[in-house]
Amino acid sequence: MAIDSALVAPETFAALLIMSAEPREEFVKGAPRGERQPQKINRDGVPVWRVAVAATTWRGRSEMLNVTVAAPGNPMDDISTGSPVTFDGLMFGVSPKQNGGYSVWFSAERVRPAGSSVGLRPVASARARASSWLTVWVARMLARPICLRDFLSSSASVSRWAR
Repeated sequence: MAIDSALVAPETFAALLIMSAEPREEFVKGAPRGERQPQKINRDGVPVWRVAVAATTWRGRSEMLNVTVAAPGNPMDDISTGSPVTFDGLMFGVSPKQNGGYSVWFSAERVRPAGSSVGLRPVASARARASSWLTVWVARMLARPICLRDFLSSSASVSRWAR
């Protein structure tokens, strides 16, 4: 049972590249360790897959993520290794472990190939979409030389800030 879960905003990741997909195995209590178990099936009777993706966050940090996805066939049948992907309904969750501690997990409704402009976005633009308007304004100001005209209003020659 999850302690907490949340929908992940698409702009959280600057890039998601699919690396592999393998059947998610059913947990069988008392089964010998290392022995292959049957593939897990969701309540709708659809097989469940563990999709490994190389992810770059909006902060530029890279990591490998395993995302659980239900699909009738192997998601890698339609997507080649290293291709940019996007997840529909990507969820992040935290669950307690039986022996103490916590487990972090990702699940999604669907994985699909990303369009040419979806999935691979410049890190700066993804960061700007995830930030407040003030942060975006400051980032834009720092991205170019600061001039006095930046502080002048369009209706007057000198604004109250320049006085």
